[in-house]
Amino acid sequence: MALTASAAGTAFAAQPAQQVPTYDCDEGNEAFGLVSAFDCDASTGAPTLGTINGPFVINTPSDSWTCDSGLAAVPLVVLGFDCE
Repeated sequence: MALTASAAGTAFAAQPAQQVPTYDCDEGNEAFGLVSAFDCDASTGAPTLGTINGPFVINTPSDSWTCDSGLAAVPLVVLGFDCE
């Protein structure tokens, strides 16, 4: 009877860290937790059209917000909901 090595019970390979989507925009405004940002570039892997599910960051030259969810139509506009 031959002995064989088993991977059961061994450590899993490290998964790459999930990147938070980021949008760099030329201008943006915030009111009551809603951010409207315009003329935006999306980071690699960030949604460029449609729903943004989960947290993401909007950066402008004068401010930065972290939002819980939103909508993207890059490069025209990014809308962030529940932003701080």
